[in-house]
Amino acid sequence: MFLISDSHNDFLTSNECNLEKLNSEFEKNNVTLCNAILFSKDKNFSIHKARQLKEKISKYSYLKQHCIFSFENLNFLTSNEIEKLIEFKPFSCSLTWNYKNQFACGAQDYGGLTYKGKHLIKQLIKNKIMIDTAHLNRQSFWQIINYIDMPLFNSHTCFNLTEHRRNLDIEQIKAIVDSKGFVGITFVSSFLTNNKTCTIDDVYKNIDSIVQKFGVDNVGIGSDFYGTKNLPSELKNYFDFKKLFDSFTQHGYKKQDITKIISLNFNNFVKNNIF
Repeated sequence: MFLISDSHNDFLTSNECNLEKLNSEFEKNNVTLCNAILFSKDKNFSIHKARQLKEKISKYSYLKQHCIFSFENLNFLTSNEIEKLIEFKPFSCSLTWNYKNQFACGAQDYGGLTYKGKHLIKQLIKNKIMIDTAHLNRQSFWQIINYIDMPLFNSHTCFNLTEHRRNLDIEQIKAIVDSKGFVGITFVSSFLTNNKTCTIDDVYKNIDSIVQKFGVDNVGIGSDFYGTKNLPSELKNYFDFKKLFDSFTQHGYKKQDITKIISLNFNNFVKNNIF
């Protein structure tokens, strides 16, 4: 039996998630920690809406006990909403999605942090809220480092073996590892491979590439379940993590190192960075 931790799951804002079934899936598969993402698609989102979504899981005891909450794309924020965001006390926030907004430029756009973005980062850091660097382009990523005095975090990405704009290059991963941060490797097939078919072995290869260069202590899983349908053929939910565990075993990984990747690293990262 092994435990699972996931640094990025979009079930809260998905219309396709059955919370009762998910609660059972969490419990049966020993999902001990999940970063439940509040993804804002447009400026109609609000902290009030986020509180309503969070409240939806209150009657599901296992989900309630094992979830933390984070925001993806803060473009909905007005000056009045910033104080409410801080009162919400999320674990982390990402400034943007794939494109430019009022705070930063995303992976599919050009430019860096805006004046508003720099100001917001200072407020988040002051209130001990982690900055999720997922979806930032490289310019925004490197600018953020000038402001952050805490470990760097990327909830769902891949090592750039495919030259995908959403992935991290070796210098970015080194910066995260050097800061004692955390990288969550996602299951988005187009991030993992250029082939038409993506398999569990592609997930293994991506994680192993990081482990071989930087060690096993700063990498884990950021599945992006319910945030994408573009998943590996054998890795659609938490029940399939047994296959992922077996893949690492077959490649000679020791159980304690697989445990770090699948659960312990993210558990420790959260434990060390919840203030």
